[in-house]
This record gives sequence, structure tokens and C-alpha cells, in this order.
Amino acid sequence: MCRLSCLLLVVVGCYDPHPVAGAPCSNGRPCPDTQVCMADDRCWPVGLPVPDARVDPLDAPIDGPVGVGPWSARPVLGEVNTGSDEDDPSCTLDRKTIVFARKTTVYELFIGTRPTPSDRFTVTALAVLNGISSGDKASPEISMDGTTIYFTADAGDGNNDVYVSKKTGNGWSTPALVKDLSDPDPVVDDTDVAISPDGLTAMVARDGKMYIATRGTTDAKFTSSGPVAITVEGSNTVAAPSIANHADVVYLHAGNAERKLYYTRREAGSYTKPELIMELDTQVRNSAPFVLPDEHYMLFSRGLDIYEATR
Repeated sequence: MCRLSCLLLVVVGCYDPHPVAGAPCSNGRPCPDTQVCMADDRCWPVGLPVPDARVDPLDAPIDGPVGVGPWSARPVLGEVNTGSDEDDPSCTLDRKTIVFARKTTVYELFIGTRPTPSDRFTVTALAVLNGISSGDKASPEISMDGTTIYFTADAGDGNNDVYVSKKTGNGWSTPALVKDLSDPDPVVDDTDVAISPDGLTAMVARDGKMYIATRGTTDAKFTSSGPVAITVEGSNTVAAPSIANHADVVYLHAGNAERKLYYTRREAGSYTKPELIMELDTQVRNSAPFVLPDEHYMLFSRGLDIYEATR
């Protein structure tokens, strides 16, 4: 009896219902639903600060529930904001890498890196991605681990399609057309693309509407489930989505003469009426929100400069 009870005690004592942080995710081993695969091939919980990152003075400790509290914003530091227009930001989970669009003669894509979330960004052009065409490149969406960038570009037919580039050593691969996320009609414009943190859900803004596509693994093709009913009263377009896993939460901008930031959540299979983010609403254009999965950190464009917000 003692042996049996002691054995049961050991087994019960070893059981841990919470996924272990830092488990390897290389060689096709997926992370748990609540974790993402980082660049160093380890699983890390979404929203949990990555070790070695200093605390940003703007940040409060994230002890509360997801997506609660008012936002507080400031311009992004470093060589991100210039005298040109900057738009469409996104970043990695550890907030050390940012990608965005900057207008030169046309909109081109840039990447910024920093040692910690408290440091200033050093910015360079994404030459390989920009080389795909002489037209605009927009809506760059970098994966949480920093190894993949989706974006939209006009490759010569007058309308944007969705492309993807993979990190290769210290560079990036030649962009490839993502046919399963691009409308085959040459007159239809795919203006924005968003990819969920787990890489299994995509949302594309197309002709003023949002379209969702999903896949079973990150190696599979996306299958579209068609447009979703997300509308903002008084606006004939919704655009620039940022999505959580499964697109249960969507941040976006809308507006005709000016852009404003909104968010919506899926409840019982339908999206709620988009709510204006009042504390980030100003007299200038606010657009292109990108939100990390815990909804405590946001990048967006204000007056065509890149801002970050926390709560």
C-alpha cells in the first residue's frame, strides 16, 4: 500500500497542466495554442516578456486580463519617423524588430531592429522586397518570430497582390506571390494583409471588405471562407486589419475623409459592431493598427508617423 500510494503521489506531483515555456519547436514540432515559436526555436507564451528584455518605461506590468484598460501612445524612437510618410507598421513578439512602409518616390518597405524594447531602432530598407516592382509596396506583416514577412505589392498590373518573403541568414528571399491570398481578377486590389500569431489564419482587405482564409498547418495553402460582415457606420471602407489567432479579435481602421482606429470581437459566430478606440482618437489621421496577441501593445500610424501604445 505504501508503494502504491507513494507512486501515485509522485505521479500526481509531477503533473503540470500548464505548457512549459522554452520547449523546442524545431523539426516541425508545434507549440501549444497559447505559445509561439521564437527565432531561437523555442516555444514561448504569448504576452510573457522574453528573458533579457528590459522593461519599457511606458509599460505597466501585464497582470490584468487580455485587452483591458485605456491606451497610452508615444512616437516610436529611432530612425523610424522622418520627413517622409510612414505607415503600416508591425513587429515581432519580443518587440525588437519592426517593419513598415515609407514613401520615397513610391511606398517602400523598411525594417528596424533594436537590442531591447527600451532602445532606439536602427532602420534599413528591405531591398529584396522592394525590388519586386517599381510600384507601391505596403502592409508588411512580420511573423512573431521574425522569420517571415507578408506584404502587398503592385507588380505591374496596376493592382496589389499578396507576397511572402522568408528570412535567409541575414537576408530575405525573393518574394513569392501567395496565390491563395490574392484575388485572381487583375482588376481587384488586395490592399492589406494580416496573419494571425500562429500563422494559420489570414485576413485580406479587398475592395473595402475583409476576407478570411485559414489553413491547418503553416506549410499548407490558405482556403478562403469569403467576406465577413465588419462595417463601420458612415464609412464605405474598412481596412488595415490586425488579427489574433482564429481572427476572434480584429483591429482595423475606417473612415472616408480621415482614418480612425476601431476593434471588433467575434461572438457567437458574428463580429460585434466595431468600437472606436476613443483614447487614441485625435484630429489627425490614425491608421494601420497592429496589436500583439495580449492586446497590451500596439503600433499604428498617426499623422503618417509611427506610434506605439501600451496599456
